[in-house]
Amino acid sequence: MRRIALASLATGLSVALVSALASAHELRPAFVDLEETADAVEITTTWPLVDLAPRRIEVQLPAGCNPLGTITSEPAEGRVVERSRFRCPGVSLAGAEVSFDGLTVGVPEVVVHARLRERPPVTVVARRERPSVLLGRADAPAGAVSFVDLGIRHILSGLDHLLFVLGLLLLVLRGSAFAERGLAAVPWRRLFAAVTAFTCAHSITLGLASAGAVTLPPRGVEAAIALSIVALAADLAGARPTETPSSSRRPWLLAFGFGLLHGFGFAGALRELGLPRASILSPLLRFNLGVEIGQLAFVSVCLALLALLQKVASARVARVERVAVYAMGSLAAYWLFGRTLTIFG
Repeated sequence: MRRIALASLATGLSVALVSALASAHELRPAFVDLEETADAVEITTTWPLVDLAPRRIEVQLPAGCNPLGTITSEPAEGRVVERSRFRCPGVSLAGAEVSFDGLTVGVPEVVVHARLRERPPVTVVARRERPSVLLGRADAPAGAVSFVDLGIRHILSGLDHLLFVLGLLLLVLRGSAFAERGLAAVPWRRLFAAVTAFTCAHSITLGLASAGAVTLPPRGVEAAIALSIVALAADLAGARPTETPSSSRRPWLLAFGFGLLHGFGFAGALRELGLPRASILSPLLRFNLGVEIGQLAFVSVCLALLALLQKVASARVARVERVAVYAMGSLAAYWLFGRTLTIFG
């Protein structure tokens, strides 16, 4: 039983390691800006030039809409921008279904910002599995859910952020009797304080950066996020398993400080959606809620796995933790090196 559990844990760590090396923090959706005027429907479609990117994303309007003129396409910084116009005589897009052809594994989502005649702006997300949306007020609940879902997907694919959260969890558990008593020994108050501080901090900078009040170079932010993980891993590795690292005396303070930095990383992902600043508040709140749901789910899964390990092989908890810390630090150093190189071209 112990061997099976340890083998399963090792397999899971190996899969996570391979995934982390492949991609640390990717959210690169397409964006469609759709404006309905009295004369025409004007559409601007952008998508990133990433691995497995679409050749083209085609917007399918309701029957009766015909193209006006030619479609223009131009490259931007790491993206393709395509503009098209349609005439839709006698057709209202309010409540109509619009679909998107061409989404790929590399770009599986499209964020749609629609400004319809005599209707408030609508912002929704369509995914490759179901590449269509309904435009209009009736779709507002679906729009809320779609941005929460986008936040969850972002945090669960952002392994650099998750590794920092894992480091915080290990930091809080260090010095406790978790290896002997399991979940009964978890210092829940300190864990809650650390996670809440991280949440509050990155929420602050996420809001400020998304609104354009504070901006930092994206490449510098990504490198600094990797550096924060290296620093946390070094502090954990520098102390014996039975000792308390210096940073764990006030884990909430460390979480808040680095959380401010990580918020700029979340904001960078949200800015990639291309949303107008005037319409960003509601998607921002929903996206942030999704990030928090995903973060809490990750902490819960990590605690469950550690508790299982403590039950079947309590003597090896410290060894597994040590391996996790060194793996975390090594990956973060790898990211730091690569991201620093991109800063200098």
